[in-house]
Amino acid sequence: MPAEQLSFAKFKDIPIPDGSFMDMKNTVIFGSDDEWFGRLSLVPNLSHAEAFDFFRFEMPNLSWKEITNVRATSSVLSYEKDDRIVTIQIANAYNKTICSINMSPKKQ
Repeated sequence: MPAEQLSFAKFKDIPIPDGSFMDMKNTVIFGSDDEWFGRLSLVPNLSHAEAFDFFRFEMPNLSWKEITNVRATSSVLSYEKDDRIVTIQIANAYNKTICSINMSPKKQ
């Protein structure tokens, strides 16, 4: 299995589209398992619209509750679960779909 796919194993609490690879230059992660936070940047093997639909469908399957979403040239989806918030930004660059998954603790 390629190293890029192996590295997704630590992200058990968010769905990762099959065939994605991690953009290591734009990824900054702290912690592990269900306690990680930071930015996971990935390039899915999906179009912009397919990536948006993938996250809209798959996030609730992992108990994430949708806060809001905006489908546009640069799309954003926000979810909450327990004491964390995740914002997923989907954009296009150089004929590729780019997803930036930003995880942070929820302020109490």
